[in-house]
Amino acid sequence: MKKICFIFVFIFLFYLVMPSRAVFALLPYENIKGIVFYNPLVLDNQLYQQLQNALPVIKDAGFNTVVIVTPWKRYNPRPLADPPEYNDQAFVDLKRIFDLLKSNNMQAIIRLNLFGVGWSPEGIDRCYPSPEGPQTWILSPTYYNAFLRYSQEFLNRIIDYKDMVYIAVATENTIPCNMTCWENGEEIAALIRPALGNFPNQLPANLRNQFHIGYHDFCLITLDWGHGQTPIQSPNPFDFLSMEAYDLEAFSDQQISNELEARFLRFANLH
Repeated sequence: MKKICFIFVFIFLFYLVMPSRAVFALLPYENIKGIVFYNPLVLDNQLYQQLQNALPVIKDAGFNTVVIVTPWKRYNPRPLADPPEYNDQAFVDLKRIFDLLKSNNMQAIIRLNLFGVGWSPEGIDRCYPSPEGPQTWILSPTYYNAFLRYSQEFLNRIIDYKDMVYIAVATENTIPCNMTCWENGEEIAALIRPALGNFPNQLPANLRNQFHIGYHDFCLITLDWGHGQTPIQSPNPFDFLSMEAYDLEAFSDQQISNELEARFLRFANLH
């Protein structure tokens, strides 16, 4: 367990009662064992080869799902252009990775709102200027609507892989640049809630219903820095929730188990 935590722990919390919509061939949430595979120093075609070489080791370690890092900038470099500019080759490369995983009976997790310093699409300022308040892109209607357009395009382009891909959005990359989770958790949760915290309901119904969509949190619920406030809208529009656990290498197995249980209960008590 300690080795897994050193890499990444992607733990899914799931509805006791699933939403009444189509169910595909995806694994039950409680059976997912996921690992992030990412090398920022290589191109996508090289990443494919590295993943192909690594898959036997990944599978032997007991993983059945791979988290693929998909920066917004890579797939939609100019979201504010008219029309928005998309990188067709990036989608071709991503589908090759999906095909590789599928041929190995593996699944994928994709996080849509991945961007930040050096990763931002042209014209999108993660620290949306607000001299008198929080500085975050989700408060800009122009930026947020661009993200929703990108998300719809992304999902439409991978629709053929809906039976093997989980979609997620996350607290990360939405934290205002002039705030911190541990000091402003409750306020940050309130800012996210009507935006990314309600993401599934902001998609066209016929597209939303094709995918399993989750919310990933690393601090507001996971570490309770929101002090009981959640970034997720009520009623919960997501199909699954997830958390992460870093820096547990020095813990005993029992301590790790206790810490993960405490984090799980924070999610369960709120949702």
